[in-house]
This record gives sequence, C-alpha cells and structure tokens, in this order.
Amino acid sequence: MTGLPLNIDWQQIVLHLFNFVILSVGLYILLYKPVKDFMKKRDEYYRHMDEAADEAGKKALEAKAEYEAKLLKAEDEIAEMKKEATQAAKEAADITLANARTQAEGIIAEAKSLAESERERILSNARDEVVFLAGEATAKIMDSQKDVYENFARSVRH
Repeated sequence: MTGLPLNIDWQQIVLHLFNFVILSVGLYILLYKPVKDFMKKRDEYYRHMDEAADEAGKKALEAKAEYEAKLLKAEDEIAEMKKEATQAAKEAADITLANARTQAEGIIAEAKSLAESERERILSNARDEVVFLAGEATAKIMDSQKDVYENFARSVRH
C-alpha cells in the first residue's frame, strides 16, 4: 500500500463503510422500525383512551345535566303534590268543620226542642198541681166552713 498519503487503505474504509451500512440497515429493521411501530401503537392507544375519556366525560356531563333536570322536575312535582295534598286536607277540614257545625246546630235545635217540651211539661204539671192544690184548699176551706154553715143554719132554723 504504497503511494497513498497518510497510509489510508481505501479498501478498508469501503469495507468499514459497507459494514456500517449493513449494521445501520439491520438495526433499522431489527430495532428502529419495531420501536417506532410500538411507539405509534402506544400513541394511538393513549389517544384512543383520551378520546374515550373525553367521550365518557361528555356523557357524564350530559347525564349530570339530565339528572339535575329530573331532580328539578321531581322537586316541582313534589311541590305540586304537596300543594294538592294541602288543598285536599284543607277541603277535608272544611267539610269536616261544616259537618260538625251542622251536627252542632242539629244538637242545639234538638236540645232547644227538648228544653221547650220539658218546659211545657213542667208548666203543665205545675198547672195540674196548682189546680189540685186549689181543689184541696177549697175542700179544706169548705170543710172548715161546713161547720160554720151548719152552725149558721141551726141558728137560723131555731
């Protein structure tokens, strides 16, 4: 190998360069491409998971909004039912109160009627008693006056 400056063997350089190219292609095929494919799959997997999480988040927000709407609707229905129940209870109380007033008026009217009939009975009994007592008093007076009359009649006859 003479005549080459700096003792450079071009054949060795080309062989090393050829080895380097073979090594680079081999490493590309054996390492770089599988790693690149793995990284691509992993990126797609995580992107898919991110999209799924976003979709699940959207669904959760929609479900939350729907739940809140249903909750408001249920609260409105409960308020309406409570209002209706209060109204029904008030109406029932009014009916019961009206019935109680009617019964009370009936009881009062019956009591007045009974009191009036009792008064009439007592007055009738009192009249009968007065008549009876007057009769007895008259009879007693007559009995006491009978002796006087008989004495008077005897004195007039004689």
